[in-house]
Amino acid sequence: MPIRLVLTVIMLGCGTAALSYPVSLFWLDLAGIDFTRYTRYVAPAFEEALKAFVIVVLLRHNRIGFLVDAAILGFAVGAGFAILENLYFLRIVPETQLGTWIVRGFGTALMHGGATAIFALISLAMVETRDSV
Repeated sequence: MPIRLVLTVIMLGCGTAALSYPVSLFWLDLAGIDFTRYTRYVAPAFEEALKAFVIVVLLRHNRIGFLVDAAILGFAVGAGFAILENLYFLRIVPETQLGTWIVRGFGTALMHGGATAIFALISLAMVETRDSV
C-alpha cells in the first residue's frame, strides 16, 4: 500500500468533512427540524454516505485489492474526516481542556475510521463475491 495513496485518502476524508458542513446547513434549513434532531438522526447518515462514496470511488477505480487494503483505506477516510471535524470543534470551543481533546480526538478517529473501514471491508467482500459468481 503506497503511503502516497493513504495520505491522499486521508485528505479525501478531510474533504468529506469540509463538504459535509455547508451541505448539512443546507439540509438543516430544508428539513425544517430542530438542530438537535438533525445532528442526531440526519447528519450521521449523511456523513457516513459521504465517506462511503470515497470507498465506492476507490473500488470502482480498482484501488482496493485486498481486505487489508480496504481496512487501511477505509480507516484513512474516517481518520481524515475526524481530523478536520476535531480541528473545527477546537476552533469553535477553544477553552476545552487538553484531556477532553485527547479523548475526543482518539474517540472520533476510532469511530469514523472504524465505521468506514467496516464499510470498505464489507463492500470489497461483496464485490469479490459478485465477481466470482
